[in-house]
Amino acid sequence: MKSLEIARGTIMSYCSGIKSTFHPLCQALMYNHAQTNLKKITALDQAPVLPLNTTFENNTILNWEASPSADKYFIEISQTADFSTKILSDTSSVSAYNCKVFKNNNQYYFRVKAINSLGETPWSNISSIRIQDSDLLPPVLTSPLNNATNLLQTSDITLKFNPVGSATSYEIQVSSYYDPFFTKPLQTQTIQSNTFTFRSQNDLQLYWRVRALNGSRKSAWSEVNTMWMSYSSFALSLPLDGTNLPLTFPIGYYGNNINGGATVRFTISSHEDFSDPVLSKSFSPGNYLSRNYTCLAENLSPNTTYFLKAEEIYDPKDGYLRGMPNEPAFKISKKFTTGTTKISGQWSFINSDNYPALGRDIKSLTVGTGSLSYRTIRD
Repeated sequence: MKSLEIARGTIMSYCSGIKSTFHPLCQALMYNHAQTNLKKITALDQAPVLPLNTTFENNTILNWEASPSADKYFIEISQTADFSTKILSDTSSVSAYNCKVFKNNNQYYFRVKAINSLGETPWSNISSIRIQDSDLLPPVLTSPLNNATNLLQTSDITLKFNPVGSATSYEIQVSSYYDPFFTKPLQTQTIQSNTFTFRSQNDLQLYWRVRALNGSRKSAWSEVNTMWMSYSSFALSLPLDGTNLPLTFPIGYYGNNINGGATVRFTISSHEDFSDPVLSKSFSPGNYLSRNYTCLAENLSPNTTYFLKAEEIYDPKDGYLRGMPNEPAFKISKKFTTGTTKISGQWSFINSDNYPALGRDIKSLTVGTGSLSYRTIRD
């Protein structure tokens, strides 16, 4: 019970904005239950069994009976029965695989083996599947890539996918973060080509999918791709429109900062590729409850052209983010020039860079001789 005294939140989980995970006590209960009641992993001794022939049933998902102790499965697909030429080798964490390499009027062969920490099975028997000319395959999405980032809100976005040979048209849907099952999609359109352009709104994350049509026939839906939307370049602000700036000045940034989970990094360099940076500062998640960040650029060289970028980096293990890549997710860059002006020593900057406690929404601020006091909106 000690964990209840040192960790905020309920027994089930933390409060919103602290951590998207289970409370330590709940984790301990689940672990103890698993140790007592669930079967231990054993060595795999039997290969998966596949049907000799698989029938195309309006989708490209291959299924087989699960192996209870398998961690994952290794899949190979070929157009020759001896697998002398493989067109795909991949893994799956479940006993199914969405084969997006299928094309009309082709014969395919596939085999599977189960794998866990204690070893792997032999290959399964070989199963074959024939894709007819008339079969309506689900489209394969090509652009933007799944979990694409840095697409701008309130801008035109073009979605692209591979055409399907037997399709006469396509149905495309776009949905918001709060509607991953497309119950009330933002867009539902029937289109004739394999591209679709729409104007995004103030959405943080969007989903999209497509299916092929031929008269009354419809293919299965494609896989769902995700797009992460960023604010416009106005989110990164410089004094004097970035021209003839003093050698020390504050940089403003209004970030996405999803669920308070962003590390925000500022970089300044005299090189456009940001090599040899003269400034690199990071602001850790949790310290800045507001989306407003201030970074102080100090003691820059006079009469110099610089390049500035702000980046947001997220932990992909945070379940709230649903697949955010482990790399800078949102990037904004700008160019600026310095003049020769130095800030007088009589002035001091008061911001969240040199006073980290100010990295939140401030209700009131009082500055006295040698003192600073403030109240946040949550106080």
